[in-house]
Amino acid sequence: MDALPATCSECDAVMVWRAIESYVKKSERRVVGLISGTSADGIDAALVRISGMMDDIKIVLDAFITESYPDDVRDAIRALRSGGNAIELCRMNYILGELFAEACLKLLHRCGLSPSDIDLIGSHGQTIYHLPPRGDNSFGATLQIGEGCVIAERTGIMVVCDFRSRDIAAGGQGAPLVPYVDYLLFRSELCNRVCLNIGGIANVTFLPQGVSSKEVIAFDTGPGNCLIDRAIQHFSGGQSIQDVDGALAARGRVCEELLNDMLAHPFVKLPPPKSTDPEEFTGLFNRTLKRASQLGLSDADTIATITAFTAITIAHACERFWTGATPINEVLV
Repeated sequence: MDALPATCSECDAVMVWRAIESYVKKSERRVVGLISGTSADGIDAALVRISGMMDDIKIVLDAFITESYPDDVRDAIRALRSGGNAIELCRMNYILGELFAEACLKLLHRCGLSPSDIDLIGSHGQTIYHLPPRGDNSFGATLQIGEGCVIAERTGIMVVCDFRSRDIAAGGQGAPLVPYVDYLLFRSELCNRVCLNIGGIANVTFLPQGVSSKEVIAFDTGPGNCLIDRAIQHFSGGQSIQDVDGALAARGRVCEELLNDMLAHPFVKLPPPKSTDPEEFTGLFNRTLKRASQLGLSDADTIATITAFTAITIAHACERFWTGATPINEVLV
């Protein structure tokens, strides 16, 4: 009897395995990274060359672009984050897959490359909600959309995705994701460093001098620009989405009473490991606007106070939870 033909899934599995085997054997790999943060303002696409393995990996950035979301897509993402419906979530997953693929292809075109020149795409996707394991939510959950299958079909390149989901499944927080890359790029035998990322949520990576990969500590410190952006949108009636160059905050004065109320939020004193989502601070945001109105604060004063809250929570995290034996020498933002 002749052997039965291999199924599609079996053929796909063999192709994937061969692609992975080829990737591992190469001395240098070209990879495109795709991400959109919790600010939901657009897609970052980076082309890098990667050589080596494990802790000896070397990374060279060759090109980088940011593609802003169309206004209707950005608004739809933010509506989903606030509690959209399943139909819109399903549709947006595929819309974002198309947009992520377009960003990748645009980056390659700008660099004079074709998809066949690329070994791999790593796609983070767009976070819709992040529920870290904490308290009654002992298992944790997270959701990023931007269908990887769409990206793979449109580009013809192998795609790796769902990074946060895998980390939570393995017992982690699912955030922040950047610590390993911070370790590869910025560790030092001579000085103590902190890498600070300020997106919708801010996070830090601690890199004491001579640190090993297993000793790296990283966690979310609290809001980055998420509360500032929401306040700007509120005060501008949706005409502005961010405080460009901190101009409005610079015109205001910090209200210590309001700031102290904000600093009482329980996440601030929570020890690491910890991660969070902008929606965890929705109640704080609403209370802050109400209290600011009661205190007669101007828009500028309110924005200045919210901005100070972000800065102080970052500083607090570094002061209270720094793991090095000697003080921090450098902060890389």
